[in-house]
Amino acid sequence: MTITLDDVACLLHLPVRGDFYTPISVTMEEVVALAAELLGVTYEFAFEETSQQRGEYFTQQWLYECYQRNVNLYGRFDCAARAYMLMLVGCTICTDKSYTRVDAKWLPMFTNLSACHRFSWASVALVCLYDNLNDASNFTTKSLTGYATLLQCWIHEYFPSLGRRAESGLSCDDPGFPRAMRWKYKQGKTKLPEYRPVISSSIPCDIFCII
Repeated sequence: MTITLDDVACLLHLPVRGDFYTPISVTMEEVVALAAELLGVTYEFAFEETSQQRGEYFTQQWLYECYQRNVNLYGRFDCAARAYMLMLVGCTICTDKSYTRVDAKWLPMFTNLSACHRFSWASVALVCLYDNLNDASNFTTKSLTGYATLLQCWIHEYFPSLGRRAESGLSCDDPGFPRAMRWKYKQGKTKLPEYRPVISSSIPCDIFCII
């Protein structure tokens, strides 16, 4: 049993149908050139940012500042839209362990703004989460990244016997609402060793199907 594309579509309302985007590795020089072209910044400004990040990354704060400048000073709304969407994707479905940076390999997705809706965003979210779950399964890995909201809400939906839940009060049985909106974050005190016997003793009727 695992998270499927149907789950992503139901929980987050991200589109499943569409083009599959395969990110490619980019050098720092290529990242700087892309930022100058697509985000409306100078070559020097982009180079300074990537140098400070020691690689092909932007901080979320830097992207937010690019968005603000393009909207309020330069009127470059296409560049502002790219900065905003890259920041949004980088802090949700494509997060990394820094929680403050965005990998520049996602920037080419926003080259053509009119084509952004054609991507299978559910696939992007699920592949990123799978990659991070694969890393987290190693004993030496100490933290999990990826879109934690997707994983948490999937657990809430399918495993009602695990932990305490905080419901948002929204009627998310209506198809117009993403099922993830049913839940709100609540800090729990249960530790991993306490979850293991609950999972081990689960039987089919303890698992709920939402699809």
